[in-house]
Amino acid sequence: IVQGWRASNPGGSKIRRLLSKLFSFMLNFIFHTGLKDIKSGFALYKRSVFESLIVDRAHFRYFQHFPMIAANAKCYRIVEAPVVFDKRHSGQSFINNAFSFGLKALVDMPQAWRMYKRKR
Repeated sequence: IVQGWRASNPGGSKIRRLLSKLFSFMLNFIFHTGLKDIKSGFALYKRSVFESLIVDRAHFRYFQHFPMIAANAKCYRIVEAPVVFDKRHSGQSFINNAFSFGLKALVDMPQAWRMYKRKR
């Protein structure tokens, strides 16, 4: 898997960037992933790898928070690459409230813990 990490991010509010960094830190700490930007949303997968990850989505309300955690738990190799974000030229984000969006992941955290916690 190639996971993009936001090398620069000129758009978005400061609070949204802060919440994103805090949530990434929390997920990295809990699940021992060590990724720079665990939730950037930019990733390349082989089809078979992607299919093996999304099979778990039925166990979660908001699986979009956990693909890299699932990949780490299933021992897939994750390589990071910098991604330069630019300001949005059109449209708008589906995330209206970053705090609320992050809280939704907490609903699934116990299930993620049961499924993906790996001992190192």
